[in-house]
Amino acid sequence: IPLLVVGGAFSCLGTFMSSIYTVAKRTKANLNIAIVGAVTNLLFCLLLIPLIGALGAALAVFITHFVIFIARLIGAKDMMVLELPYGKIFASTCALLLLCVLVMRDLWLYSLIVTFIISLINLPDIWKAGKLHLKEMHRQFNQK
Repeated sequence: IPLLVVGGAFSCLGTFMSSIYTVAKRTKANLNIAIVGAVTNLLFCLLLIPLIGALGAALAVFITHFVIFIARLIGAKDMMVLELPYGKIFASTCALLLLCVLVMRDLWLYSLIVTFIISLINLPDIWKAGKLHLKEMHRQFNQK
């Protein structure tokens, strides 16, 4: 389950990046990346499921969504300027994968520590987004 959650997160990121392709009318490129994702999933499922069962399927899903996200991210750079915190994305992804291993091994205390570290890595961005959201809510409330 933990790997599916991380895979789901990358699925969301990949879907967001897909919207850039749609707006830029580069749907053929978007389709090509989706086909690469389907082939990636098929190959990793064929490779991993016989070796490690359901965990192999979950790992294949994670790898597929990660590949799709990275491919769309690279392609989107030609369409618009992206200023993403690549270091934080990398650090958070590594920490999430470590968290997956810890949860699957029932090492809950260490899992809590890693969760705390992930929160610290992303706290400034979460705080900033929260403040912007509150300002927007306040603005909308005052307009009524």
